[in-house]
Amino acid sequence: MVARFEDGAGLAEASAVETALGRALAVVATLWFACVAFWEIAAPFGPGHDALSSVIGVAGENMLRFHTLVPVTELPLGNLTAADANCQHPFGVYWTTALFLSLLGHHDFVCRLPAALLSSLTPPLLYALGRALLRPLAGGLAALAFALTPVALCYANLNGWGVPLGAASCLMCLGYVRFRQTVRRRWMLVCLGALGYALNTDFPAYVCAIGLLALLHWRTFLRGRSLQELAFRRHATLFAWGVVISALISLSYALAFQRLGKLPEFLLSEVSKAANPKRVATASSDAARYTLLLLFTPLTLALGKVASVASVLRALLKRRELEWVPCVLLATAACQYLLFAARAPSQSYWLQAFAPAFALCFGGLTTSALELATRLLSHFGRPSARALERLTFAMFGMASLLPLASARDALRTLVYVRKTGGRFDAGKGVIQADRDKIAALEFLKKQSAPGNVVALNLNMKRADWMSWALERPIVIDGASTFDADPRFNVVDGRYAEGTQLHANSGHGRPRVVGPFWIFERAGQTALPIEGFSIEPREPGLLERLFAYANHAPEEVAADAFQSWEIRDLMGQAPNPEPTAEPRTFEQLRIAHNLAFRRGDETAARHFRERWLAGADARPRTVYEDGSVLLATRFESHAADLLSVYFESSGPDDQRFSIRARVEARPTASLVPSDPNEWEVGLPTRIPRNLWRPGYLYSATTEILHRPGRERFTGSWVNTGDNLPLRAKGKAKPVTLLVME
Repeated sequence: MVARFEDGAGLAEASAVETALGRALAVVATLWFACVAFWEIAAPFGPGHDALSSVIGVAGENMLRFHTLVPVTELPLGNLTAADANCQHPFGVYWTTALFLSLLGHHDFVCRLPAALLSSLTPPLLYALGRALLRPLAGGLAALAFALTPVALCYANLNGWGVPLGAASCLMCLGYVRFRQTVRRRWMLVCLGALGYALNTDFPAYVCAIGLLALLHWRTFLRGRSLQELAFRRHATLFAWGVVISALISLSYALAFQRLGKLPEFLLSEVSKAANPKRVATASSDAARYTLLLLFTPLTLALGKVASVASVLRALLKRRELEWVPCVLLATAACQYLLFAARAPSQSYWLQAFAPAFALCFGGLTTSALELATRLLSHFGRPSARALERLTFAMFGMASLLPLASARDALRTLVYVRKTGGRFDAGKGVIQADRDKIAALEFLKKQSAPGNVVALNLNMKRADWMSWALERPIVIDGASTFDADPRFNVVDGRYAEGTQLHANSGHGRPRVVGPFWIFERAGQTALPIEGFSIEPREPGLLERLFAYANHAPEEVAADAFQSWEIRDLMGQAPNPEPTAEPRTFEQLRIAHNLAFRRGDETAARHFRERWLAGADARPRTVYEDGSVLLATRFESHAADLLSVYFESSGPDDQRFSIRARVEARPTASLVPSDPNEWEVGLPTRIPRNLWRPGYLYSATTEILHRPGRERFTGSWVNTGDNLPLRAKGKAKPVTLLVME
């Protein structure tokens, strides 16, 4: 594939061996990057930056459903209005996604497929660009450096704006460079086509277009005397069409935004982003600095700075306008950062555009070092062709070791990002995997008609992926009691007040799926609560490759034990006892509580022992109110689950908090450890204010392990009027788990 970019005309001379090695590097980088891009392409969407692909998927489906070219990123409650339009970016990414959805339908992989394909094309584009500007090994090195840059790997299948902007900018630059070298129409068409696509992708593409048009204007009209008549006409034609296409696209968006009533808002927001330097200063925080080091590694950052300066110096010293092309890519990436990343430092995917710019500049830096070494050798005599070839292979071989030195950190960061959905910092909140929440909403989708509106309580913590997963319009409801409209209301029982759950359980059809309470107002007759468990399972081989490499699939099933516990909690009768033998740890816990309630001490002790078998009793702690932290259980499979087991002394307004701190960086890592302490724990499925004396309870959290040795500690914190519970004889939080 990479050879198709080389038609020989206008390219620097290179030996067959060097050309073969450059192509081999490009092929290896392309195959590796394609594997990363398609890895977990069909994974369910969860919270984090990864959900951006689902947001664009919703907009694409709205375009198909309502026959419009304007993106609407939420499922509307009624007909579309101008206020629903999203005008923060050009519409091209939404159009592309709508095309894929029209062909392949509503599937998670379809939302990521455009980005995966474009990501797979970027390494060969960088090779072709490096080959055209420099030499084959420089192109191969650029492709390799890009494929090992963590930020490029982490967001390889994120269907946002970074991936298409990078690919389109590289193709635009390649078309421009090859046209300048060959003056062939096909390269003119490539350049113009890429320009039109890029300008519909994101607004920083205008920097790339303006930069290339400025170079073309300078070469054609200011220094065009050396051009032959045919070459001058074609150069002038490319410039004219480039200006016309840019102007038409700009005018089209200006008119569309104005008609939608969004133009003043858009202009004000862009001016405020560009004029507020304080936004850029926010990137100096510890969390943002650590994110930057993870996404590039300190070595890549240092190389990027040196390579950027070297690219500018190379362009100034050589005085050829083609040498400015890498600087145009750098300027595009800088614009992407200044306009968007500075607005929201936590949205780290805005840094994607630096990856292809860095890769090309790194290839130029190595080429410049080789040219300097060759010039120094010439002072001691004329070196032979064999000596120069050996020097070339040696220098590019050593240069290739630099991105390879960051490969281990890049892989760690890639896995970490896939676990967290692309997030590195949640501020004061908890980064939740939300896999149980995904399973619960998928269950609700099957139980409700397509037209039903779903109300999410505030404690459900609305996330971007929910509209795509539910395929139902969503509203946020902060009320404590629910009416018949909307028909479905969803509450996270772990954060709910007991009075709220009691008040709503006596109406309609309540169902409890894991920790989530679904209240359906279907008629006046109150139905008994139905309990459903959410159980993870181990994925198969294909599931691990394409969907569940870092999280376990969650399955919802009717659970007589959970039905009994919730009905007992809410005082509902009749409440038949489960007849089946308890199978899971949760069912063993509930079986103990059932036996304890009916006074069967022998059965209660039996189920308690089975529940605690294999658990880690070292964290056992007795607290002042008589409650006991009995043990912890860590399960490491497709998902890492930490369960904390308690024996209750009665209800209270406390919450058990789990915090994590990285104590040491990973072995042989270039990236320092994360300096931030995180809140990571989730509350017990039954709120503490509903606990009963003598009962057993548990809190299960999916652990999103950061690189390095991480220590997880637990303690009670107050959420009401009472002071936090203190452990008897222990002043420090209890160590629950240490992960390497």
